[in-house]
Amino acid sequence: MSKETRVSLRRNADTEVVDERTRRTRDSDRPDRPAVTEDQARQTAAVQPGGGSRGGAREEKADRHGVGKTRVSDRGREGQGTTQLWRGPGRGAPDLIVDPRPGRGAPDLIADPRPPGRGAPDPMADPPVGWLVVVAGPGKGNVVTIGNGLNAIGRDRTKEVRVSLDFGDDMISRKNHATIAYDPLHRKFYVQHGGGTNLTYVDDKPVLEVRDLEPLAHVRMGNTVLRFVPLCGPGFSW
Repeated sequence: MSKETRVSLRRNADTEVVDERTRRTRDSDRPDRPAVTEDQARQTAAVQPGGGSRGGAREEKADRHGVGKTRVSDRGREGQGTTQLWRGPGRGAPDLIVDPRPGRGAPDLIADPRPPGRGAPDPMADPPVGWLVVVAGPGKGNVVTIGNGLNAIGRDRTKEVRVSLDFGDDMISRKNHATIAYDPLHRKFYVQHGGGTNLTYVDDKPVLEVRDLEPLAHVRMGNTVLRFVPLCGPGFSW
């Protein structure tokens, strides 16, 4: 068996001169084996499922017009293929995503459905007005956000429970252990009992009716103690 290497020059789409090497293998047992160039071998490895090394690779390149392109290659586990993302050259051009599913032949290019600059929701749709920081009990160190109007507090993660304290404290009611309200007209906070059998304490005093919630007060629910940190108030409001 012998090998033969040929060198030829060509220009790619960016008018760059490319040194293309062709290796031919002469094998008496396999005379019909086609020659494969190094460029073809690299392109084939990039789209084959499980091809290449694990991990991610990032390549940045400018085209002949000076417009930058970015290719992001994310190789998963063996058999899952390669995902490639090509950034469009202009602000309005969509991103193209390579479908890495195996067994489909050549990869499909799919336009990214997210409009440019509109991937995240509007933060002013429900802006924060304050926070509750867990300073003792299960979930210590976690922070939950208080929004405008009424904020029902409980363990559930549903629309009815605006502030979820699902950190493992079974002494907190599921639906409405207590409610914290922010009044944007008077820029004041209030707290009231949620109606269940478990009590809520503010600075070690039980909440039996609506009362003011002062800055940096400590709110106890079950075995959890929360420190109230306001954002809005007399000096600022949305």
